[in-house]
Amino acid sequence: MGSLLVVTDNKNGFTYRAICNEIGKSGNSIIEATFEEDRISDYLSEVTLVFAVLSDEFDAGSIFFTSFKKKYAESDKKIVFYGSSEKITDVKAAGINDKIAATFIRPIENEVLVSKLVKIMDLIENPDQKKTILVVDDSGPMLRTVMGWLENNYTVLLANSAKTALDAINRKKPDLMLLDYEMPIVSGPQLLQMLREDENTSDIPVIFLTARSDTDSVKAVLALRPQGYILKTTATAALVIDKIEQYFRQ
Repeated sequence: MGSLLVVTDNKNGFTYRAICNEIGKSGNSIIEATFEEDRISDYLSEVTLVFAVLSDEFDAGSIFFTSFKKKYAESDKKIVFYGSSEKITDVKAAGINDKIAATFIRPIENEVLVSKLVKIMDLIENPDQKKTILVVDDSGPMLRTVMGWLENNYTVLLANSAKTALDAINRKKPDLMLLDYEMPIVSGPQLLQMLREDENTSDIPVIFLTARSDTDSVKAVLALRPQGYILKTTATAALVIDKIEQYFRQ
């Protein structure tokens, strides 16, 4: 079990109290504090992760938050922020982005939120367990989007062609590959066929992430026994992460 410093600008807020109660149910130890508390430095040395719950009145320019930032800068702890999109934007501009493990925008069910916090703590305490995912797509914007979805929970490798994908696999064999269908020179199905025919890569699990939804294309891909098929038109961060997590659980 991990330990968590939950810090806020409003300890009496309903959202803050409900989240703390849910963390308590998870079995992880918790220290509660406000940004202005004198013992922040001591607390930081005792915990695995810092979780900041921002109320609607939170001010990233306040003297209390500025004081917290100075003390936090001396720590090597990662931090997670939870609040409205406006407040998340404020803290991202506060100069500590290199230490932000994740940001979550309200509303999120408390059980889901705490589950995500526990996963982040597990990754911090057991860094060797972080899975590697290779994303192969000839679209730069799509690669960047998927990277943003996955980078908090996985080691993400990017490739914009079959050749760069094979080069990446030779350097480090991924635990899972997200593969586009339509790519120049060598298509996604052709790349998967190549992987299946090589004994060194035949066991790499592949989930297609593609815009191709016609029956013939889907049938052709399923014949190659991929581990999943996700349409880009319906893909969201939550859906893709859920599909990946389902595979690893299995």
